[in-house]
Amino acid sequence: MKTMENSSEFDQKGYTVCRGLISPSDIDDLRNRLLAYARAIFSIQCKDWAELNALMPQLALKHPEQRKFFYDLCQLAPEAALFPQSTAVRKVLSDIGIHNPVLKNMNLRLDVPDSCDFFLIDWHQDLNNLDCERSCTFWVPLHDLDKNSGGLSVLDTNPFEERQWTSSGADEYRQVDISRIPSATENQLYPKAGDAVVFNPYLVHKSLKGIDACRWTVIFRFDCLDTFYQVTGRNRKSPKMTTDDPYLRSRGAAGVFQGAPQK
Repeated sequence: MKTMENSSEFDQKGYTVCRGLISPSDIDDLRNRLLAYARAIFSIQCKDWAELNALMPQLALKHPEQRKFFYDLCQLAPEAALFPQSTAVRKVLSDIGIHNPVLKNMNLRLDVPDSCDFFLIDWHQDLNNLDCERSCTFWVPLHDLDKNSGGLSVLDTNPFEERQWTSSGADEYRQVDISRIPSATENQLYPKAGDAVVFNPYLVHKSLKGIDACRWTVIFRFDCLDTFYQVTGRNRKSPKMTTDDPYLRSRGAAGVFQGAPQK
């Protein structure tokens, strides 16, 4: 069972790619569940997942109400709920220093070209998910990604810089003007089915829009119970560090936001 390729990569870059984190059988079980949902909702006779994936862009455009119901039903797929509970995921959490994890949220995302139920944010940080000093997101595709389906683009940059160069229009998702980051290098990721891109909320990233194919991903986020902020009503744009965590020291973040000016 493969987990992290480099246990220090998460601390150095803010992300790592775990190859084959979710087993092929678990991926197949979830895809079969979604196939059954689609057959019932769209009244179609798809023989397999590949046929459904090929038909979905057309179905989504022609049947927007059914598409929305299909998406809502996908969130209830019991097979998806098993992903965060896997032994492999727990091993990764331990490797990156989250020894007392709390599952914060999970969703199954379906991105359809020209018919997306989600808005694709440009370069941003998920600071709306920052409720403790150590947290992470698992981004798991249900099929092999390529330029037709779209992938995930991350910014390889100096860790301290990626916390500074926010745009003036920043909100819950703190958008970032990467032209102001001299050392920024874009790294486009196209993981395969069952791989997981694991990243922290500070990582500057964006979704890559597909051309003519769907992108199916399961996304779940963990917080670390031991490092929750002890500030009631904390302003998420100005978190207060509460411990001298080695992870934060290595990322150049310890104390960076202490006493940050409010907007």
